[in-house]
Amino acid sequence: MEPYAPVVPLPVPDRSPPNHAAPLVSFDHAAHLLAAGNAAAQVAAASGYVDQAHLHREVKAFTG
Repeated sequence: MEPYAPVVPLPVPDRSPPNHAAPLVSFDHAAHLLAAGNAAAQVAAASGYVDQAHLHREVKAFTG
């Protein structure tokens, strides 16, 4: 995987508001940090999540 390749493909621009892509960008950032072996609580804080539980809910929502 390329160092800056998105884990989750961003949707094709279709005049959607930017807030539709914001959760994907946060999740992508968190996924890269988690893959690098960082602690989940630190990743949550660095990626803009309120806490580790919030990150966990987002991961489950995006990955099933």
